[in-house]
Amino acid sequence: MVSSHAHTRPAMFINRFVVILFLIGVCSCQHQSTQPAPIVLKDAPCDCPFISDQPSYTVNQTPDSLTQYYLAVWKRKFIQRNGLDDARFNAAIKYVSGTLFNWQLGVSFRVDFMYQLDWLSIRHHEQFMVYYDPGTTKDFAISLPRGVYLTEAQIPSRGLWDDYQPIQIGAKLAFGSCAAACQALKTKTGFPVLKPNGVSFYPSFQLPALPTGEPYLFSAGTIDSTMNRCVSGRINLVTGSAQAEEGPCRIE
Repeated sequence: MVSSHAHTRPAMFINRFVVILFLIGVCSCQHQSTQPAPIVLKDAPCDCPFISDQPSYTVNQTPDSLTQYYLAVWKRKFIQRNGLDDARFNAAIKYVSGTLFNWQLGVSFRVDFMYQLDWLSIRHHEQFMVYYDPGTTKDFAISLPRGVYLTEAQIPSRGLWDDYQPIQIGAKLAFGSCAAACQALKTKTGFPVLKPNGVSFYPSFQLPALPTGEPYLFSAGTIDSTMNRCVSGRINLVTGSAQAEEGPCRIE
């Protein structure tokens, strides 16, 4: 007589096998369902509304005598620093406007201007100290007179709180338009989501030690907002070299 246990063993084995296959299938489906969908990067438009031949600041049309004096000082220093002459200066530099402004350590002279070449227009500014407050700068080792406005001869080649550097003026642009530069940036970096957001002079961080500011187009875009992934990029408008770095869209 055959034991009833002998009949049930094959059935139990088959049932267990079916259950195992079912569990494997469930796990496989769950694993597949948790895989993130591939990110499709959208192609951002290459419009550049910030490119304008008009200044976005108010030009000082009636400067006083002190402002006129420092404007002349700035122009001579600017021409010398950037290797220009009057003709090249007048061709590239537009809407020059000078302003004296007070702050904690004294008075600085700021110059706003537009650099224009072909389709490119860059708003830029420079500033340098012209008056050192005797009280707030007494603890600084400055070999300059305090409490008086400096003459051209007294203004240092570069003061502690001055803001300027040589910039590249007149170099042939590598692109025929802002849109062409934008498309080149997207192609070279592999980020089609990059949308232009500005142009400015930017140091190349190559030798010599004091880099020359070169014209760049800057862009930014969103890769995946739910994962807080964004990208920023820039392209040199003279050499065509391009870089892009991924980073968080927001820091929480």
